[in-house]
Amino acid sequence: MPDPAKRCADVILRVHRLARTGALIDLGRLEHAKMVAAQARQVDVDGWLWEVIPAARTVYLQAAPEHLDEILVRLRDAPVAAVVQQERRLVEIPVRYDGQDLDYVAEQLRMDVDTFVHRHSTTEYEVEFFGFAPGQAFFGELPDDLRLPRRSVPRTRVPSGALAIANEFTIIYPEQSPGGWHLIGHRAGPPLWDPHADPPSRLRIGDRIRFRDVT
Repeated sequence: MPDPAKRCADVILRVHRLARTGALIDLGRLEHAKMVAAQARQVDVDGWLWEVIPAARTVYLQAAPEHLDEILVRLRDAPVAAVVQQERRLVEIPVRYDGQDLDYVAEQLRMDVDTFVHRHSTTEYEVEFFGFAPGQAFFGELPDDLRLPRRSVPRTRVPSGALAIANEFTIIYPEQSPGGWHLIGHRAGPPLWDPHADPPSRLRIGDRIRFRDVT
């Protein structure tokens, strides 16, 4: 548990001002990004913030330009506190573990494929943030023994729906795109992102995620 006496200023590494309305806050850890994002919403008692967007190790704030400095002062002085979890949905995503990197991943992790599939599919994840491409959710965190760095040479084309891992995250590519993650399978159910739907994403930050193996 974080120390309640510690201020957000103690975990903020840098603040980059972006034009008149934006600030990008650098943090060292995912849990700090989640806590600082939560505190930013808490200190905005006047409704000056327009957007709070957490990522793996950053938080982006956008606010009325005449009030952004005041929000940053309040945020730095706010205590670091555990994120209070509201009741969260459990979303089950059917997947097939048939990715072209699956054997390589298991070999690098020093386990057989069945063990990897069991470990990956029985872990519960959380939608931590969206990024890289519209609708691309980052599911965290992978257990330590399932983590690998990104590929040294990215692929120029990864198919839509590919299930992939790198570092502490799992993703499902929402569209065909380049990518440097290890492909372990693919989505077996309906798309998670439809730009013509309302809302376009079936997922939201904080959702609990389980991958159901239908291989």
